[in-house]
Amino acid sequence: MKIRTQFIITTSLFAIMLIVVAASVLITNQQVQRLDAQEEIARRIEQGTTELTYLAGDYLLHGESQQRARWESRFASFSADLLSLAPGDAEAQALASNIKANAQRLRAVFTEVASTMDGAQGQDPLSTAFVQVSWSRMAVQNQGISFDASRLSRQLNRQASQTKQTNIMLVLALIAVFAAYFTANYLLMFRRTLKSLAELHAGARTIGSGNLDFTIAEKRADEIGDLSRAFNRMTANLKSVTASKADLERQITERKKAEEALKQSEEKYRSLFTSMSTGYAYCKIEVDAKDTPVDFTYIEVNDAFERLTGLSKASVTGKKVTQAIPGIKEQNPEIITTYGNVALTGAPTAFEVFFGPLQIWLTISVYSPRKGYFVALFDNITERKGAEERAIRQKEIQEAINRVLEATVACATEEDLGRVCLTIAERLTESKFGFIGKVNSPGRLDDIAISDPGWEACQIEAPVGHGRLPRGFTIHGIYGRVLLDGKAFFTNDPASHPDRIGLPEGHPPLTSFLGIPLIGEGKTTGMLALGNREGGYRPEDQQAAEALAPAIVEAIQRKQAESQLVHLASFPQLNPMPVIEVDAAGNIKYLNPAAMAHIPALSTLGRNHPFLAGWEGLVNNLQSGAARSFTRDVNAGDSWWEQTVAYVPSTRDFRIYGRDITERKRAEEEIKGLVAELSRRATDLEASNREMESFSYSVSHDLRAPLRSMDGFSTALLEDYADRLDEQGKDWLRRIRASSQLMAQLIDDILGLSRVVRAELQLQRVNLSDTASAIAERLKSAQPERHVEFDIMPNIEARGDANLLRLALENLLGNAFKFTARRQTARIEFGASEQDGATVYFVRDNGAGFDMQYAEKLFRPFQRLHSEKEFTGTGIGLATVQRIIKRHGGNVWAEGEPGKGSTFHFTLAQGGK
Repeated sequence: MKIRTQFIITTSLFAIMLIVVAASVLITNQQVQRLDAQEEIARRIEQGTTELTYLAGDYLLHGESQQRARWESRFASFSADLLSLAPGDAEAQALASNIKANAQRLRAVFTEVASTMDGAQGQDPLSTAFVQVSWSRMAVQNQGISFDASRLSRQLNRQASQTKQTNIMLVLALIAVFAAYFTANYLLMFRRTLKSLAELHAGARTIGSGNLDFTIAEKRADEIGDLSRAFNRMTANLKSVTASKADLERQITERKKAEEALKQSEEKYRSLFTSMSTGYAYCKIEVDAKDTPVDFTYIEVNDAFERLTGLSKASVTGKKVTQAIPGIKEQNPEIITTYGNVALTGAPTAFEVFFGPLQIWLTISVYSPRKGYFVALFDNITERKGAEERAIRQKEIQEAINRVLEATVACATEEDLGRVCLTIAERLTESKFGFIGKVNSPGRLDDIAISDPGWEACQIEAPVGHGRLPRGFTIHGIYGRVLLDGKAFFTNDPASHPDRIGLPEGHPPLTSFLGIPLIGEGKTTGMLALGNREGGYRPEDQQAAEALAPAIVEAIQRKQAESQLVHLASFPQLNPMPVIEVDAAGNIKYLNPAAMAHIPALSTLGRNHPFLAGWEGLVNNLQSGAARSFTRDVNAGDSWWEQTVAYVPSTRDFRIYGRDITERKRAEEEIKGLVAELSRRATDLEASNREMESFSYSVSHDLRAPLRSMDGFSTALLEDYADRLDEQGKDWLRRIRASSQLMAQLIDDILGLSRVVRAELQLQRVNLSDTASAIAERLKSAQPERHVEFDIMPNIEARGDANLLRLALENLLGNAFKFTARRQTARIEFGASEQDGATVYFVRDNGAGFDMQYAEKLFRPFQRLHSEKEFTGTGIGLATVQRIIKRHGGNVWAEGEPGKGSTFHFTLAQGGK
C-alpha cells in the first residue's frame, strides 16, 4: 500500500472518531438538559407545596375571599408545573403519579373546606376542631407532595450526574482509543518507513563502496520499494560499464562528504536533545517474578528534565524511581503500571497527571524504542491548570452574580430573594447550610433567610420554620466577630476558635464556618454565614463569597427600595384617613377615596365647608415661614377632625391629613366627669386604706391575744392536769394548740401579703445571685442534717425592689427546700436564660413536683396541692410571689411532674438588664 494511501486512511478514521465523540457529547447534553428541566419543575412543585400550605393556613384562619383567590391562583400555576412533569424511568414516573394524585386530593380537600366555610358565612365562627382537622388533611397532602417532589428532584439529579459521568467516561474511552490508534499507527507506519529507509541507506552505502554485486531487498510495494528497485536497476547499469578513476575518486569524495554530513546530523540531534524544552527520560522497566511492573530505572535524562521537575540529573540517573522520588508508589502508583504496559507491549500512550510527590501537573507522552524500555516526553502544565481553574472559578462567580441580579427581578419579597441568594452562595462554596442576616436598629441581628438543609438538620424544640424567621440575636460569638470587625474570615475548627460561645442544644454540628460581612454605604449592614463545607473552607472559597457579597447587598437594597417606592406611591390612595390637597385660595385639588367617603360635601362646598374654617389665617402663617406644618382640631358640624396641615414648596399647595376624633372629643368630655368621680373615689379609697391599716393593726395585735390565750391554757392543761386527762383529751388539746398556732401563722402570712400590695417600690440594681446564696446558707444552717446541693448561677442582676425580690426568692427557694425533704440528695438550682430577647429567671428542684392540670391553683391564696401531713404550710407563699412579680411588671409560671420535681419561672418588666 502506498504511503499516501495509508495517510488518507489514517486521517479518515481520525475524522470518524471525532464525529462519534461530538455526537455522543451532543446526545448526552440533551439528556442532561431534559433531566435538569424536570428537576427544576420538581423543585418548583416542592416550593409550591410550602406556599400552598401558608395560603391555606391564612384562609382557614381568616376565611377571606382574597386568601382563597390567592390559593386558587397559586394552585393553577402549581397544576401547570404538574402537567410539565414527565420523567423518563418507571420509578420517577411513579413518583410523578403520586404527586399528581396527592395534588388532586389536595384540591378536593380544599374545595370541600372552602365549601364548608362559604356555607358558614354569617353564622358562628368555625370550630377550632374543624380548622385543625382541615389543616391536618391539607398538610398531609402537602407533605406527601413535598416528600415525593424532593425524592423526585434528588433522583433526577442523580440521573443527570450519572449521565454526565457516563458521557465523560465514554468520551475519555473514545479519546484513549483514538490516541492509542493514532500513536500506534504513527509509530508503526514511520518505524516501518524509517527501517526501510535505513535498509535502503545501508544498501546504497554498500553499492557506493564499489560492491556492485549487492542487491537491495525489494519487500515493499510503496514508494520506498520503487526507490529500491530503481537502485538495483542503477547498479545493474553500472555493472555494464567500467568506471573511470576520476569517477571512483568522485564517488569516494562524495561518500566522505556524506559521512561528514551524517556526523554533523548526529551532533545536531544531540544538541537538540540537550536543548529541547520538553522533558526527556529514557528508562528501563523493572518487573517481579510474575512480570508485573514494580519500578523503573532512569538511564538518561535531558537538561529540561532538571528544569521541569527540580531534580538534578545526578540524583536520578542510574537510580530507581522509588529511590529518586520517594512516595511515588503511594501517591501515583498508576504511573509505574502505565509505563510498564508501554515498555512490555510497545503500545504508546499519552496522559495528564497531577504528580503528587512534586506537587506539579504534567502532560506525558510515552513510547517504547525496544521491549523492556520506554521513553517519556513530558511538560509542566501546572500554570496552565491553575489558569484553567481560575477561569472556571471566575466564570462560576460571574454566573452566581448574574443569578443574584436576576433573582432581584424574579422574587416578590425580600425573604424570597434572601433564600435564593443564600442557595446561590451555598452552591458556589459547596456549603451544607447557612443564613443571611441584617443588623436592625437596636443593633441586633435579624435573619433574612435560612437554608432548608439548616432547618432540616436543626433539632431545637419547636423550630419557627419558614413562616417566622428568628429575630433579635445578640451580636457575639464567631459570627459576631464578622459583624464587629467588618471583615470576612473562615475557620475549619470552630470549636477551638477564641470567640466561640457554643451551640444551643439541638443545633446541627458546626464543622467549619465562613462569614462574609454585607457592607452598604460604607458600613456593615448584615452578613452572609456559611457552614460545613466538606473538607473545610479554602481561601478561594472566601474570595468567591466576597465577590458575591456586593451583588447580594445591591439586590437586597433594590428590593427594599422597590418595596418602599410601592408603599409611598400607594400611600394617599390607600390611606384609610382623608388626604386633601388645597391651593392657597382654598380650592380643592385632590381628595383621596377616604376623604370622599367621610366628608362627601367637601367636594361641592369647597372652602365654605366647616372643615376649612379659618383657612386664610392658616395660609398666611404657613407662607410667611413661621411654620411649615402644624396640627389643629376643627369642629365640622356633627364631627370633630384633627388636621395636620403641611406646606408643599414644590407645588405651593397645602396637604391636609385628617383624623376623625369625634369619639375622642366625646371621651374627653366623659373623662372630665370621670376625673371628678375619680377624685371622689380617691378620697374614699384613702379613707378605706386608713380603715384597712386600722384593721391590720387590730388583726396583728387584738386577734393574737385570744390565740395566745388558747395556746397558753392548752399548754397549762397538758402540763398541770395530764394525770386527769385520758389520751383522747390530750389529743384534743394538742389539736387546739396546733390550730391556734396555724391561725397565728395564717394571720402573719395575710399581713405579709397585705404589706406586699401596699409597699411603695424602691427600684435599684439588685444582685439576685448574692441574695439567693444568702437565703441558701440560712436554709442549710436551719437543717444541717439534710444533704442539699444548691447550684446558683453567678452575677445575675435585675432592677427592682430589693426587699420584695428577696421575699420572692425566700418563698421560691424555701418551697424548693421544703418539697425536696424526702430526697436523699436534694438539688436546687437558681439561674436565668434568654428567651425571645427577654431574661427569664428560674428556680428548679428535684422534689415532689405536681400535676400540671392543677398548676393554676398554685398562685391562689390558701390553695395547696399537698396535704398538711405531707408538707406543712399555709398556701400564701406563692400568692405572695405572684403579687411581687406582678408589681414589677413581670409574669410567673410553673412547670412540674409528680415525683420528678418542679421549675418556677418569672420575668421582670426591665428584662433583667
